Amino acid sequence: MKPVGKRKGIQKAETRELILESARALFEAEGFEKTTMRAVALHAEIGLGTIYKHFTNKVTLLAAAFLGDLTHLYDSAMASIPANISIKEQFIHISRQFYLFYTSRPSLSRAYLVNISSMDEQATALINNFDASFTENLTILVAQAQKHGEISPHKNAAFVAMSLIADYFYVLGNHFLRNNETDPDRMLEILGKLLDQTVP
Repeated sequence: MKPVGKRKGIQKAETRELILESARALFEAEGFEKTTMRAVALHAEIGLGTIYKHFTNKVTLLAAAFLGDLTHLYDSAMASIPANISIKEQFIHISRQFYLFYTSRPSLSRAYLVNISSMDEQATALINNFDASFTENLTILVAQAQKHGEISPHKNAAFVAMSLIADYFYVLGNHFLRNNETDPDRMLEILGKLLDQTVP
């Protein structure tokens, strides 16, 4: 039998995930603006007060849902990178995970991406921490590529990593958000052409 404290911790985590899944479903079906905390509570079949014990407002709820998806996608991508491939192929592999998600769940993804700029300080901090960690880890991959002779050792690894990320966001913003691209392979093809200019 689990100690009471551990059982309560598990129940709290399960309730939090139930709230997040209900929020994702409503953000996807109704959009961010039309989704209310009360609607999430009804969808999750829990009390409104319970939601506020976990999330202070709808914006923080959106950020937590987005962060959960980002973290899952990144962890999945990193765990499945094939051995002995170039830095360009590694970055395309990572990007594929995200592009596949965005194009398979476009309504939810737009709710995330369009509203990220309106997040409050607490919510923004969650996403910024993920971005900083992502950039740091990518910088490590770039530095390893420099040791293998793929990239000039005279280049700044952090700047190269930021350039790769800029290419990723250009494709995401211009082709997915602006032009409603639904084919992740087409997005990756364009990304690959951009990467050829950064990491030839």
